[in-house]
Amino acid sequence: MRTTLTSSLTLVACAAALLAGCSGGDDESESAAPEVVKAKAGMCVADEVDDGIDPAPDFTTVVPCDEPHRYEVLDVVPIPEKLLDGDTDADAERLALREEYAKPVSEGVSDRKQAMIDATYPECTTPAQVSGMDDLEVDGTSARDVNLAPYNRVSGWYNVTSKEQWLDGQAAVVCSARFYDLRSKDLGEDEPTPTTSITSPDEKQALTHYLDDTYPLDQRGCTGGDGNAEAVSCEGPHIDEQLFMMDMRALYGKDFARGADLTDVQGDDFTKIIDACTEPYEQAGFSVPSDRRIGFRFDSEYVDEDYLTIYCVLETIDDVPTREYKAFTS
Repeated sequence: MRTTLTSSLTLVACAAALLAGCSGGDDESESAAPEVVKAKAGMCVADEVDDGIDPAPDFTTVVPCDEPHRYEVLDVVPIPEKLLDGDTDADAERLALREEYAKPVSEGVSDRKQAMIDATYPECTTPAQVSGMDDLEVDGTSARDVNLAPYNRVSGWYNVTSKEQWLDGQAAVVCSARFYDLRSKDLGEDEPTPTTSITSPDEKQALTHYLDDTYPLDQRGCTGGDGNAEAVSCEGPHIDEQLFMMDMRALYGKDFARGADLTDVQGDDFTKIIDACTEPYEQAGFSVPSDRRIGFRFDSEYVDEDYLTIYCVLETIDDVPTREYKAFTS
């Protein structure tokens, strides 16, 4: 299962890598199984594989984080045992279950898969501790409790573990950041944006530097100017710079903005959202420049009875395009 933090936050299920490995008679060299690499939080992965459903980290290419890599593993969330029923000694049955969990949501969601999503997805949506936001608060509520996370169109790629990991006993969802090229154009409607390599300045994951100026500018999220509302590199003309995402209903209660026109938020609801976006930004040591203001966006597809995800941005006044990036500079 994966999702990207783009303009459409649709939860999409996908399979992880199907690594090479087959049996071939009595020759041990031909029948040897591929090495099983356990997915762990903190890993950096250089390359990806594609099993025909969606790309996934290739765990045979784990590298130190100060070397070029395309994925960073934020967490590995075990799938509850009660959702792994069946004959665990029968590989075919176990892999059939994995295939059920890996199918895209567009192909239908069984009751069991929905239970798996409900049990694991929330654990994948709170990478505050990875990005250095864990000490921040919003209106007295911890960053983790409001699902405060980077909003940079990078974090948020979810896969079930690979076939080899699954058969080796690691039936889990891998929560990772997938770094991709914001300048890619002419992609198909369902085609994921190609990855690009990123290098951390030290042994920690690059995403831990999200709040400082060592984080690569070309991986910051900005929205274009001159009538272009699409994601663009912050190195070019842009009208806003992405800061955080958070759940307003985790912060203000399940009835917050219920029934409101979210395309035109007014009054007390508007003030609360702006305050919620401003507080962690200032707590992190930044101030709003004189030619900027705090704003927000939302995605109507990512709103339900329980949550209301808001995307906080630092925007230019009167939507005047700029080339100067100011969001996370003191």
